[in-house]
Amino acid sequence: MARPGDILGFSEMCNIEGKMLQHGMHFRSGRGHSVLLMSRRKGAPYPDRLSNDGRTLFYVGHDAYGHPQKREADQPLIT
Repeated sequence: MARPGDILGFSEMCNIEGKMLQHGMHFRSGRGHSVLLMSRRKGAPYPDRLSNDGRTLFYVGHDAYGHPQKREADQPLIT
């Protein structure tokens, strides 16, 4: 069983969630929690990061769908 702070591989996460995790965010995916995927590898497409104390996630995560300048557009809080 995964615990807070555990580092999981992609396959293990998908197994736990019972589905393929793709496209960044799975909000309240049926188990009372949300899953946010972020890449910390060099050259990752988004500047997602954790604060130095590891308690705050700065999540960019996706582009604005259907917008001509999708990376520069500010996303609405609610759609």
